[in-house]
Amino acid sequence: MARDSSGEKYLILKEMGESIDMTFGRVALDSGKVDWMYRPHNISDGVGAYTDLLNLDGNKITEQPLMKSGPIPGLLKRIGLLRQHMKNMRPTTYAWKYHDPKKRGLGLTLAYTLFDKDALKALLDYARAQKTSLNSVLLWTLNDVACETLLTAPPEETVWTIPLNLRGGATAGATSSNVTASICLRLPPNPSVSYIDTKIKTIYQQGVHWGAWLLSNMTRFIGKRGFKFLAERARPCWLGVFSNVGSWPPPNHPHPVDENIGYMGAPPATSILPITCCSMTWNNRMSLTLQLHPSISNDKADTEKMIQRWTQRLADIAGLSPEQFSIGYKDWSELEKESVQF
Repeated sequence: MARDSSGEKYLILKEMGESIDMTFGRVALDSGKVDWMYRPHNISDGVGAYTDLLNLDGNKITEQPLMKSGPIPGLLKRIGLLRQHMKNMRPTTYAWKYHDPKKRGLGLTLAYTLFDKDALKALLDYARAQKTSLNSVLLWTLNDVACETLLTAPPEETVWTIPLNLRGGATAGATSSNVTASICLRLPPNPSVSYIDTKIKTIYQQGVHWGAWLLSNMTRFIGKRGFKFLAERARPCWLGVFSNVGSWPPPNHPHPVDENIGYMGAPPATSILPITCCSMTWNNRMSLTLQLHPSISNDKADTEKMIQRWTQRLADIAGLSPEQFSIGYKDWSELEKESVQF
């Protein structure tokens, strides 16, 4: 088996006391019952794990989302892009309502929202009207709600990390391993959705993700001890991570789809990435998840309030009715007992 050096950093985070498991839920839409599963992040990234889960459920997924085609920069160019990526990671601070930087491990609650097909269509229509991606709309509203819910004062800027799937560039064919690089998105106070959309496109066009890919595989160059040395001394930068694992099944998928099943996924939260959110679409139904690291929240009401505000903000701009979405919560004390590895 080929070495997954991009996944090795998660084992280092685990040694430091953090959870590294991605959590997935299979939802029976008629009853709301959720079957919970997890996949350690050192084994797979979100796309890889989700592909495996869909195939375990008999969906016969043979194609994975691929990055946009384009030239892959040479090593010297990638080193220059790494320097640019590191500049985007310069430290910043936030006025958290609660902050205990020594806390590690799981938070209190995983929160999620399930949108029906009409709701997703309305949100996509709104994004098109703004001439932006739905991803930018989701991050725009998330950024506002996070500052409103978790901070005591407006920040000078916020920084989000956005994982990019590099399949089709860093690797050829389908794979379950970690083939993701995360870009840093630095935002001024109260950015517009068009600003966010343009900023993401600019970073992508500059190829900064190829510098981030070098950093993601840094254990290959400096070893696990070297990476741990750096990780233990990392200074705060990010408000959190917003991940989107794409829209599934792929176009013209020949296999029949169970109309009563939905899916959701959640990346792990750490003290460095204390807010984690994920968007996932299956069969034209979208799910959003949210969790807060214990270093920034000691009250599950924070998570509940934040998912409610985020969902309502999206409902307001797209004109959704309450019947078009549902919000749920799962305490980690229960989820850990019920979740099975796949």
